[in-house]
Amino acid sequence: MNSVAIHVDQQRNESCLGASEAAGVLGLDKYNPPIKIWRRHRGLDVSEKENPRLKEASEWGQILEPVIRGKYALVKRARVWVPISSYNRDGWLRCTPDGLVQDGCYPWNIGTTEFAPNGDGYGPVVAKLLQEGALGGVQCKNVSSYLEHEWRDGPPPAKEIQVRVEMAVTGLPWCDLAALIGGNHYVQFRVERDLEIEDRILTDLHAFWEMVKSGQEPTVDHTDAWRLHIAEKMPAIKEIGKPDLDDEVAMLDLKAMRRIRKSALESEKLARNNLLLRMATRGITGLRSDDTEVGTVTAYKTRGTWALRCPSHWGDDEQD
Repeated sequence: MNSVAIHVDQQRNESCLGASEAAGVLGLDKYNPPIKIWRRHRGLDVSEKENPRLKEASEWGQILEPVIRGKYALVKRARVWVPISSYNRDGWLRCTPDGLVQDGCYPWNIGTTEFAPNGDGYGPVVAKLLQEGALGGVQCKNVSSYLEHEWRDGPPPAKEIQVRVEMAVTGLPWCDLAALIGGNHYVQFRVERDLEIEDRILTDLHAFWEMVKSGQEPTVDHTDAWRLHIAEKMPAIKEIGKPDLDDEVAMLDLKAMRRIRKSALESEKLARNNLLLRMATRGITGLRSDDTEVGTVTAYKTRGTWALRCPSHWGDDEQD
């Protein structure tokens, strides 16, 4: 009897840029910004204070991957071949698909099977199917309920980029994104290979990889990862210097941004007080919208006043 829920310990070639890092390189993954990926591949320390929620989400993603893959195999009535190691393109780009999909299987051949891409056993069988164009791909995602709105009309751009890179590396003509949302809602979307989009992505990724090899840093951004990178450059001895023209421009830019931030914070506080007043007038302490992109806002008492707890997908801060 074929299994549809198999844990697979996939071995990844960490010396290459991974498909799962592609969105980060392009600035679409706030948890994995370009400087962090650059430092990782330069062999520099990327350790930081661990976020328990992110760690737990990652663990559940690993646990549920085979379950989602099994659900996909049953829905699609297909054989899913699961590679235990990576595919490589030109020695710098790699991917480890969650599965290679064989359509049109007999009922007794539906399920998942592990194989080594460069090994014996099923390896040559899958290689032949791949060469004949008889396989597609599947990428499995475990998605929090508060991100459901991102999957409403199709996969989020970051996930689409990942599978486009996987298709570029493997030559697959299509890849399905199978997602379990909130633990009980299953969706899947197909991404067809598009060589024009793929070429633009690969051009940017290769330029980044050249920066990794040469030691040229990526463009500075707003992330804490860049701030940690800068910390290593700061001198041990404190000294005040006279600014040059570029320093003056940077100082004036920071001054302007701080003023904009102050104005934005005042506008946010006005909007908060307005919403609190509306709740108080109606005699309620919370509002729940049918629109999942809006979600639920609740009021709670703190230090003699009231504050609002907003959905985390509204921004990085979960409460005011």
